[in-house]
Amino acid sequence: MIKKSSAPVFIIAFILIAASLYAYSHKRYSWINRKAIKEYRNIIKNPGAWLVLGESEKGNPVFYREFGSGSKTTVIVGGVHGDEPAATTVVIKLAQFIQRNPTVITEKAVLIACINPDGLLAAARTNSRGVDINRNFPAPNWSAEFIKSYNNPGPEPASEKETRLVIKILEKYKPQLLIQMHQPFNTIYANKFVPAELSENMSSITGLPVEEDVWYPTPGSMGSYAVSGRYRMPVITFEMGRIDREPDYNSVIVSLVTAINYTTEKKE
Repeated sequence: MIKKSSAPVFIIAFILIAASLYAYSHKRYSWINRKAIKEYRNIIKNPGAWLVLGESEKGNPVFYREFGSGSKTTVIVGGVHGDEPAATTVVIKLAQFIQRNPTVITEKAVLIACINPDGLLAAARTNSRGVDINRNFPAPNWSAEFIKSYNNPGPEPASEKETRLVIKILEKYKPQLLIQMHQPFNTIYANKFVPAELSENMSSITGLPVEEDVWYPTPGSMGSYAVSGRYRMPVITFEMGRIDREPDYNSVIVSLVTAINYTTEKKE
C-alpha cells in the first residue's frame, strides 16, 4: 500500500491561515484608516481654530494650528505618508487634548494635522503624483535615483506642494524642535541635536526604544533637510507601531506634550 504524503495538506492549510490573517490585518487597517479620514474630514466641515496652510497637489486643504507661547517652538508634522493613518490621528488628538487643557503646555507648538491628505484619502504612501514626500526635500543628500516606486523622490527637490508647505512652516517659525509622526517601527529616532534627557523621557513614557538613525538610507528626507544648511535642527522621527493596530494614543500624546514643554532654560 502506497502512503500519500500529507505535505500538500499542510501547505494548503498554511496558505489558508496566512490568507485569513492577511484579510483580518487588512480589515483592521482599513478601519483605522477610515477613522483617520473621518478625523480629517471633520476638520474640513468644522475647522474651528485650524488654519489652512495651503493645498495638496490634488487641492485638498492642509491644516495647521498654533498653541501656546514661549521662547521655544516645536513643530509636529502628521500624515507624511498617507498609509500610516495613526500618524494623522495622533496629531489631531493632540490638538484636541491641548484645546481641552490649554495650560498643559508651557511653550509654543505648531501642529500640522496631515501634510499628505491625498495619500491619506487614497491609503497610499505617496502623494497624488506618486512622490514620496519624505524623499523630496532639498537636502544635500537628495537623489533622483530610487528602487521602489513608493520611494519616488520626484523630478527635483521640493517639486511637490506638500514639501514646500513644510519648508514654509520651518522658515516661518524657525522651530527649536521638529517632530514627524510615522509608523510602523515602534522606535523614537532622535538625531544628535536632540537632548538625550528629552528622548529618554519620551522613551520612559511610551516604552519605545531610542535610536539615532534609521537603519536604511533616507535621501531627501525631512530630517535630512532640517539638519542641513543654517538649520542644524533637533529632529525626532516618532515611529509608532504597526499600521493595522492603533497605538496607545494617550502615552504618545503625553510624550509629545513633554517634548513641547522641554527646555534647557531654567524658569524663575
